[in-house]
Amino acid sequence: MNSSMPRHVVQRVMGALNERGKAVKGSKILVLGAAYKKDVDDLRESPSLEIMNIFLDKGAAVTYSDPHASRIMVGEKLFRSVPLRSSFIRKQDCVVLATDHSIFDYKRSIAAQSLFLTRGMPLR
Repeated sequence: MNSSMPRHVVQRVMGALNERGKAVKGSKILVLGAAYKKDVDDLRESPSLEIMNIFLDKGAAVTYSDPHASRIMVGEKLFRSVPLRSSFIRKQDCVVLATDHSIFDYKRSIAAQSLFLTRGMPLR
């Protein structure tokens, strides 16, 4: 992703939420993948961290799941990776696929969530 992609992703999510009558402020947003690239644990220059930080600044309740990064710092806040359970996914207002790890079960995630975006583009 280039340097403008995190803001683009956030804008797309905001638009998709607005279409559903929901503001980003107060929305529950799950980010899948925090690492810089697929199937690694390297967080340096990860666009996911910036995406999460922008959502936090806009008042969203942000969580993330990444099998390669169990804990991350976003700004001054410590986050812990959440397990991907259908019941948890259903409670989210939006799921954003930020890093395409092989272990993610997309069929289950998409089936459990009506607003699922990858790189800011809606899959549903």
